[in-house]
Amino acid sequence: MTATLLSSQLAQADSAVWSLQGEHNTVYIAGSVHALPAHDAELPRSIERAYADAETLVMELDMDDLDPAEAATFMLQRGTLPADQTLAGVLSAAQYAAAVQAAEQLGLPPAILDRLEPWVVTLVLTQAALAKSGYDPMLGVDQQLAARARADGKEITGLETLSEQLSLFDDQDYQTQAKFLELSSDDIGAAQTELAALLNGWRNGRLDALEAELRREFAGAPELYRALLSQRNANWVPKILALRQGTDDYLVLVGALHLVGPDGLIALLEQRGVKLSRLQ
Repeated sequence: MTATLLSSQLAQADSAVWSLQGEHNTVYIAGSVHALPAHDAELPRSIERAYADAETLVMELDMDDLDPAEAATFMLQRGTLPADQTLAGVLSAAQYAAAVQAAEQLGLPPAILDRLEPWVVTLVLTQAALAKSGYDPMLGVDQQLAARARADGKEITGLETLSEQLSLFDDQDYQTQAKFLELSSDDIGAAQTELAALLNGWRNGRLDALEAELRREFAGAPELYRALLSQRNANWVPKILALRQGTDDYLVLVGALHLVGPDGLIALLEQRGVKLSRLQ
């Protein structure tokens, strides 16, 4: 009964979407959740409205031109430890024990992790935790809208390339990568609760809840926060502002946590003097 009531409540809520006006067009900015459960995968009305109005979909990555082989090649070439190193050797004993425990909780043999750099292990554990929690990346907002845009003949573009995105992790030293893995390993047991909190905040347009999740996720990891959130946001702002020079209407879709906080896209755009309107 509780799950039924919660699902009904969330279905009536709506996510936050902003718009900014160009000379001859409108640019919408919406937050995405990259994986959703099958029982609650319907897109919010505000995102549906922005998508219907837009001729072009702008995503973190150009989902229309992604090459799965590129990611596999990148991880093979840059995500594998040198021949004289193992995962246990680049992590502290406590960090390695936590990673092994997380893998076992997820049904993964720890031996498959031994040759991988810590950032790749983090991605492997995160994807496995998502699958176990019932959250499907193929039902995420990104994949849903990319598939719809292809069917509707709408253009899809990206704010960064796949190699640029993976390099954000690979460029960190082992100590920072290990901290990222440590945080992720500690979260495995609470993945279901944390995903539900993120989904609830996103569905309801609760910026305070999303910002609290942002602070929790990067607590004690300022280097990761700068690399994965604040620096990327700063890089994206000029690209978003340039969209105002076009004639097409655009929907910019990025992870919901990129929108909130003092370094979030909304705050950075407002600091530039941009007038943003929130869809009602």
